[in-house]
Amino acid sequence: MNKNAETKSMHDADATALSEATALELRSRSDLLALDDDGYARWDAETMLTSDEDWVLPQNAPRPLIMVAEDDSDLRELVCEQLIRDGYEVVAVESGSEAIEHFDRAIRHLSDFRMPSLLITDLRMPGFDGLEVITYACFVPSILITAFPSESLCETAHKRGVNYVMEKPFNPRDLKAAVATLLA
Repeated sequence: MNKNAETKSMHDADATALSEATALELRSRSDLLALDDDGYARWDAETMLTSDEDWVLPQNAPRPLIMVAEDDSDLRELVCEQLIRDGYEVVAVESGSEAIEHFDRAIRHLSDFRMPSLLITDLRMPGFDGLEVITYACFVPSILITAFPSESLCETAHKRGVNYVMEKPFNPRDLKAAVATLLA
């Protein structure tokens, strides 16, 4: 066997071992599974957040991309910083129009626009509002944040596919838990 073939074989073996180690790590985290009211297994985000050991994505796993659509630059920056600290990739936009443009480019596989795994959006923004963005990107789990929650809004939001409605100001741990649950 020549040197190049030997090296390739060693890299393949390392990749297989790493994949097996990743699978073992994920299986070992079954303590984070809980049964919901209907008896289905789901990840228990609260347990994940309060576990004795910090659980992080395996190094070789692709990091989920989260879109944050928020016209308030301070809040957008804070949310993005938290998500990045939690190990996610983030794309930040300041209007509903920009959010829809990103989704449109990702759908058409244009340039380097990746499809987000999750959408966190403000309700009231320039261009399109958060509910319009969620309706356009209905295939992506979503969190709607608003300073003006009402029973009617929550009902409308859930009919349009919103997974969580969060009231401003919100606790960062609540956002972290919702993100972990939706991406599990």
